[in-house]
Amino acid sequence: VVTDATHPNITPILSGISQTIVDYTKEHTFELQLPGSFNQSNAQAAAAAARTVVPEISEDTVEQALTGFQGTWRRFEYKGKTKQGADVYDDYAHHPTAVEKTIEELRKKTKKRLIIAFHPHLYSRTRDLFIDFVQAFHAADVVYIAPIYAAREIDDGSVSSSSLAEAITKNGTEAHAASFAEIQEYLNEAGEGDVVATMGAGDIYKVSNALVA
Repeated sequence: VVTDATHPNITPILSGISQTIVDYTKEHTFELQLPGSFNQSNAQAAAAAARTVVPEISEDTVEQALTGFQGTWRRFEYKGKTKQGADVYDDYAHHPTAVEKTIEELRKKTKKRLIIAFHPHLYSRTRDLFIDFVQAFHAADVVYIAPIYAAREIDDGSVSSSSLAEAITKNGTEAHAASFAEIQEYLNEAGEGDVVATMGAGDIYKVSNALVA
């Protein structure tokens, strides 16, 4: 089991298991091309997993693979610039923790405005983690919430993009519920030095694609 053995969510799961536990946090850090502490943790976990599967793997091989990695689709992916000169990013983050960490890293990339377009995934997740979602956007300047992506679920009326936007605004960050077309229009108004990002597990990435087309 390759994991962070000291994490409070993990230690109860490990209690009493007979399998070998490999603590990836003991790996040294790497000079990555990708930003963020979460990517550093991912790299350490990958290194530990590689050594577990292939014990004879060389340090050079591990180092070259991780330091040369340029990222993957929809993971802090830089898309380009809008016609007005704003930088555009896209990320698959759809859980509050991932949303918050990604926004915190994006915040470091501009001293001007950070504008987020978020596509909530599932009514149940949005409802059950509502408070966490509200707090996850604290580092953004403006947030646009797209209609909730239902996937396999039916809207029971307990939560909506409007209710989430209202709660985020009450928490201190300007937020608005909007359609995809409206979001694209609003993001196109961002100017040079601003950073805009689309986030979510649905097809919100199409907005970022259109912004830089």
